[in-house]
Amino acid sequence: MKSKNLLLISKVLNETGDWFYYFVIVLIVFSVSHDPIYLGLLSASYTLPNLIFSNLISNISSKFNSKKLIIFTEMLRFILLVLMFLATNVVLLLLLVFSEQMLAIASDLNYQNLVVNVVKGKTALKLFNKNTNTWSSVARLLVIPTYTILTKIISNREVLLLDAVLTIVSGILILPISYIRNLQKEHKAPHIEKKKTFTFNKSICLILLVGVLNLVIGFSDSYAISYINLNNNKLGIGYSVFVFLMTLAEFVASILSKKFDDVIEKDFTGKVLSLCSLIIFVFLVAASLFHNVAFFIFSMAASRMIYMWIKLFSLYSYQDRNKDHIMDYVALQNVVMGCFLVFNSSIGSILIKLSNIYIYMIFISLLIFTTTLIFKSLYKRTN
Repeated sequence: MKSKNLLLISKVLNETGDWFYYFVIVLIVFSVSHDPIYLGLLSASYTLPNLIFSNLISNISSKFNSKKLIIFTEMLRFILLVLMFLATNVVLLLLLVFSEQMLAIASDLNYQNLVVNVVKGKTALKLFNKNTNTWSSVARLLVIPTYTILTKIISNREVLLLDAVLTIVSGILILPISYIRNLQKEHKAPHIEKKKTFTFNKSICLILLVGVLNLVIGFSDSYAISYINLNNNKLGIGYSVFVFLMTLAEFVASILSKKFDDVIEKDFTGKVLSLCSLIIFVFLVAASLFHNVAFFIFSMAASRMIYMWIKLFSLYSYQDRNKDHIMDYVALQNVVMGCFLVFNSSIGSILIKLSNIYIYMIFISLLIFTTTLIFKSLYKRTN
């Protein structure tokens, strides 16, 4: 089997396990303690590692072989997931979640470093990203019905063991991959030692845009249930439809991502990217003014699809333009996205409490509009 096929299968299995994990870990923490503060700490355990440790993990990873690091981190994640299965103390459980998230970051950064060395050529990279995200979206669509069937046989804690198995299998699949060298490894000779610097370029502009647009995704994931509850008396049905359509939007975005990449790659001034960002702005403003659940769900699904196109193009851009520093750019994107997610969960919740959810949507819209103008101005001036 070709190395890139093994990479794809490994990633899809890993992310499938992650979907099960994210779904059940909330239920497990809640079953151990009903105190809402622990659910807040659980959310922080996902966000803070990206915000605080991404660059540090990138620096450490650059000194080692990415293939070996992926296998090592997946083994450690397997152990942590087994320990979560056994843990009965909520504090210990949260510490394990925090540690697992740090290892997941290391695994993902090194995976991207492996991709740019194994998958050669612009077209091949676009197809690889498209196929990986398409199959991951299919897996995500199947997680909830599969979980419903599984929980008739096994407990939520035992679902964690399924994630552990998928994680270790994804690591084993990396073993046969032929790997020449670590693209981001530090040279030993002092006169050619790499400096940790970022040149202001199109990739940095994309990181800024992706970070701000991720606010919309964070908003929909965190507060959509509140919007639906305010405007519909059938919360359960409305939210179920919302979750399904968000996943479907990501699936459709993945299928069409290569065509989007081909168009954007020729757009050196950022006109198309800016237009896409402004469309999200319009959808968000409209949803804040017209309090209709069906339109809100459509707006969030369309916005998520556009966001996924931009995010996948950004990944391709780092892979193509900055392949020798791929981990640095992905780590920086993690930090920027983490900052906006922390803003969404902290300042966002305060703004909603002091005013209402519609005012917060307008606030996000204005932030997106302002950032789009800045992005358009900077993108056309950079290389």
